[in-house]
Amino acid sequence: MIIYHTNDMHGRSAALEWLEDTAKAELASGRDLYFDSGDALIGSNTVWKNYEPNLAKMASLPCAAMAMGNREFNYQRRILDKRAAQRSFPLLCANLADLRSDDPVEPDVMAKRTLPVIDYGGSLHDSPQWSALVRKRWIPGICLRNSAWSKEFSLVLLAAVPVQYPPGAFWEKIFGFRFFEACEILPRIAEYYALRAARIIVLSHLGIDKDEALAPHLPAGTWILGGHTHTTLAEPLEVGGVFIAQTGAFAHNIGILDYNILEPRLSRYRLQSLNLSSVEG
Repeated sequence: MIIYHTNDMHGRSAALEWLEDTAKAELASGRDLYFDSGDALIGSNTVWKNYEPNLAKMASLPCAAMAMGNREFNYQRRILDKRAAQRSFPLLCANLADLRSDDPVEPDVMAKRTLPVIDYGGSLHDSPQWSALVRKRWIPGICLRNSAWSKEFSLVLLAAVPVQYPPGAFWEKIFGFRFFEACEILPRIAEYYALRAARIIVLSHLGIDKDEALAPHLPAGTWILGGHTHTTLAEPLEVGGVFIAQTGAFAHNIGILDYNILEPRLSRYRLQSLNLSSVEG
């Protein structure tokens, strides 16, 4: 299958328009998948927009899953709910807990959560479990199964957001959110599912340095589709049998992963440039 990947679009939409023209039929059928690694929005975690055009465009492709970036996280739950209502795909984050609804929230418990499983043969949106997932503010990850790819392996998606303040900080009492370091949570979830014939893809909004630090703790063959540091990697970076890809920023490029679910280490990756002029934002 082909996996398309964006990160750090910050409201730009050229990559989405390219996908609309190039891959919409395959994405709509569920034959191929599109993931985003966060910061697709115009608004931020403190300043929000009532309407986010990129969410609507991503939904129409459709996007299969998105990592929570700085801009997708918001300290106000009503804003998270508004954004969930606008999406028609799940927002993923495994290292964030809501102290007002999650109980308990210790790392050992967070790392043992069971991920929702989606079995589908056509469009993801036709799955009866899908609508319940997309209405949630976020979920830690998702397990996808499609016999068209493989009857043996499933595909587990995990995601992580940068820590905004350490556990136990004063801000926890005000906002009711607790952040954990990704290395505390993701490797244990990934190992559990890898032992159960799952292939792992991490949608990371941690930045390239933290992706490199996380990689040695993940099962060999894991792909980290990253973001946050606006790093452009023309070729995947391999760290201990784990592969890291990042497309830069502002929708200038799209990552295209020809994913080999039987042997992920044999997957082929290329960076598709949209030949846009350099823009800061």
